[in-house]
Amino acid sequence: MEEIVTSLANFRSQTAADHCQRTLQLVIDNAVDTVGNKILELLEKVAEKVGNLFLKTLHNCHYSFTSMCITLTFF
Repeated sequence: MEEIVTSLANFRSQTAADHCQRTLQLVIDNAVDTVGNKILELLEKVAEKVGNLFLKTLHNCHYSFTSMCITLTFF
């Protein structure tokens, strides 16, 4: 980015180069924020799916265990 800003300063003016540098930095910062937000969204989806799977597994284990206990009481 520094090379672009220096070239622009030589071609136009230092003021234009400074403005361009601030704009480029804002674009980069925005892109980093967007990627970070997408990562958080994906992590939330994964956590929700894992949580649901965990609850389903516990539910199934509970019924399996209850069924096994009922079977054992009849022996």
